[in-house]
Amino acid sequence: MATVKGKILVVDDDTNLLEVIRLRLESAGYDVFTSLKEEKALETVRENPLDLAIIDLQLAEYDGITLMSEVHQINPEIPVIILTAYGTIESAVEAMQKGAFSYLTKPFDHRELLIQVEKAMENLRLTGEIKKLKELLQEKYT
Repeated sequence: MATVKGKILVVDDDTNLLEVIRLRLESAGYDVFTSLKEEKALETVRENPLDLAIIDLQLAEYDGITLMSEVHQINPEIPVIILTAYGTIESAVEAMQKGAFSYLTKPFDHRELLIQVEKAMENLRLTGEIKKLKELLQEKYT
């Protein structure tokens, strides 16, 4: 069996887009959790060791930036890619300032999505390695 590259949560209120993204990511080797609702998304974050979240900016209950903040309260390490059909420079800047790893406007090229996912996974891996090295240094010199 192939090794899973990582676990990704995708949150969008568009069922068709959710399914397309899920299929693309699974075919690229990722384990994918999907959610149409914010509460189910937060439950998934609480119950699973996720590597990445992809969140739509415009959701049913509240906006994706608010959901991203709640995801970061549960797991501060998780990179988040914000998706939006209403891309403005202001919303992109706000998303990045509030902690998004990156920002994609719909309709997006699926290769671009995979590139962003791979960059986020690499960033997460490197951040984890830095954290481990700092801990080892601290152990050695204290």
